[in-house]
This record gives sequence, structure tokens and C-alpha cells, in this order.
Amino acid sequence: MSSKPLTYSRPEKDDHLSTINHEIEMLDFCYSNLVSNVGKWGDIRMAWICVEAFLVHYRNLVEFFGDEVDLKASEPEIWAPRKLTLEEIASISDRGLAKKYRGPISAYLQHCTKIRADVDRSWNVVEMYEEIQPRLANLRALFA
Repeated sequence: MSSKPLTYSRPEKDDHLSTINHEIEMLDFCYSNLVSNVGKWGDIRMAWICVEAFLVHYRNLVEFFGDEVDLKASEPEIWAPRKLTLEEIASISDRGLAKKYRGPISAYLQHCTKIRADVDRSWNVVEMYEEIQPRLANLRALFA
């Protein structure tokens, strides 16, 4: 008797804004799980999964807001469904978060390397979320 293979995928995205919204949704989900389950994890590895997923989505978003990748907050003609004003673009742009977090997150999440033993650290997800929250709120408000 053959069993059907398990396969999973992220939801399909209709456009680039859907990709950005997926990153925000997943960041919110991971953050919510981390702060609501403090001290309640049945298996601490679930917390580790949530931390790593939080960091992946956080890095993706700070790269977007900080103009570090090919989808950039400063180039809304590629991802926005309408023309944005310079003030609207400025309300979601933030190079500081990318400078502060991109490298450390990448070092923490990198492949099996010797440096991982030297860069293990804790992450203040509440502080990090509070730092990115204004950008998230401004982006959501642009298309509400």
C-alpha cells in the first residue's frame, strides 16, 4: 500500500504586495505565539521554531523597508497597487532597522558553520516588534 507524500507550500501570491503582506502576517503570527506562550511551551523546540521563523520574516521585512533587496519600499511602482506620494514612501522606509538587524539575524540563522557557536544569542522580540511596528502600521494604512 503506497501512502500519499506530504507536500506543503506557502499560499500563492497574486502580486508583490501579497508577498509583503504574507511576510507581515507570518511575523505577526510568530510574534503572537512567542508572547502568548511564555512559560507554557510543552516542547521548548516549538519556541525555537517560532523564534527562527520570527527572525526570517523580520529580516525579510527590514530588508524591504531598508531597500536591501529587489522589492524595495522606495520603489512602489513595482509592488504598490497605486502611486504613492513621497511622504507615503518615507512613512514606510527605514534603513536603520536593516543596518541594526540584518547582519546579526543572518549570522544567527546561517547554515551549519563554526561561527554559529560563537554568535548564539537571545532576541528581544518585543523590542524588535515595537521597532518595526510603525512601518507595519503605516504600510497597512496605505492600502486599508
